[in-house]
Amino acid sequence: MLQALTGKGRFDGKADIGLRLAATGDNERQLVGGLGGEGEIVLRDGAILGINIAGMLRQIMTLGLNPGATEQQRTDFAEAGGSFKIRDGVLRNDDLYLRAPVLRLDGAGAVNLPQRTVDYRITPRIATTLEGQDATGEPVLQAGIPFLLQGPFASPSVRFDLDGTLTGAVGSTADLARVAAELAQNPQAVQVLRDKFDLLGKLPSPAAGKALIEGVIGGAGGQPKGGDSKNAPNLGDAARGMLKSFGR
Repeated sequence: MLQALTGKGRFDGKADIGLRLAATGDNERQLVGGLGGEGEIVLRDGAILGINIAGMLRQIMTLGLNPGATEQQRTDFAEAGGSFKIRDGVLRNDDLYLRAPVLRLDGAGAVNLPQRTVDYRITPRIATTLEGQDATGEPVLQAGIPFLLQGPFASPSVRFDLDGTLTGAVGSTADLARVAAELAQNPQAVQVLRDKFDLLGKLPSPAAGKALIEGVIGGAGGQPKGGDSKNAPNLGDAARGMLKSFGR
């Protein structure tokens, strides 16, 4: 059903689905546009294919310094789902959730079936380590950057909400690297990330990573050294060179 709606096989797993729907019309367009009712869906032991959500978040939250952030393009989860109501072909959902070893997501939004578009706001919590578990086997989670999932079913884009300011749209791994690099050039964005999240201090080379961050924001002052944000160093390139020198 999800593949038929989205045009792509984006999900894997076992699902329990309950639907109570009704529609009237003389053709497919009228039936979809007049669809109404409610339902719920729960997927277990599955995956979202084609995107690594935890890696994507870490890529932004560490300004591209995390070398393993986008390696595996899938998001495995233990359980995901939510309930919804549909009126005139527009599905609305307020309790979307996903539970995974290194990630928790909660969200709300709408899916316009006649227009084949999606508009969701997702609030993540992300594990503070790549393994996602401490000595007790439970994940240690911290708040992550909220993001908006918007656009057509076939190719929705992601925008990150950094204290009310939206980043550029991310639709590919290249876009993700570009947005991380743009944030690294913005002293205010770097300051917000450093103040709100501690993943910057949990990189494979924390001391060097800390030095790079402080080099961009000028330490506690919050401004680049030299006072010119336009001439701030390219943090992504510096990080790649540093990690390469360490044999990564």
